[in-house]
Amino acid sequence: MIVKKLALPIILILIALYYFAGSSNPPLIFPDPKTSEYSLPYPSGLKYELFQTYCENSGHRNRLAYDFEMPIGAEITASRSGVVTVVENSFSDEDHTTGHNNRVVIRHADESLAWYAHLKQGSIIVNPNDSVNVGQKIGECGNSGRTGSVPHLHFEVFREHLYNYSDAIPISFNNLMGKLDTSGMLVSGEWYQSK
Repeated sequence: MIVKKLALPIILILIALYYFAGSSNPPLIFPDPKTSEYSLPYPSGLKYELFQTYCENSGHRNRLAYDFEMPIGAEITASRSGVVTVVENSFSDEDHTTGHNNRVVIRHADESLAWYAHLKQGSIIVNPNDSVNVGQKIGECGNSGRTGSVPHLHFEVFREHLYNYSDAIPISFNNLMGKLDTSGMLVSGEWYQSK
């Protein structure tokens, strides 16, 4: 009985300490990779370094997004089946203006939206309203938009509202080989192979 009465106050104190420690993000719980509907957004057998992860104090502050460092021209695949809703394919890889990133957005059966950004100009091979299957090539990695001059794939999933960062959701990958932290999140600086 006493334990039950103390549990809630202790949890509230731990949450308060977390916030006062300098983080503005609540702890995240990631889905079990074994039951995830998402695959890594690159072909089986390939391995890339994750150089930014969720909610870091860099470009992803308060963002639920992953950045995989890849060479320009590396193949990008659909992480989950769905229908293409947005394609932007016109920005140069030398154009590092915020918002000037070549991108593909895919809507899934549950209405969630996956955003694939910084793709190579002219490499996108899908069009709006195309149905795509998980693992299908959609384009190639590029260096368009605000990349910090590091070619990479920016991958982020939203519940319903694209680019509304408070609507982004934590995801895991069902074909991942690599280290996860205690919450199930990928770790910056680690390499992840698609199996």
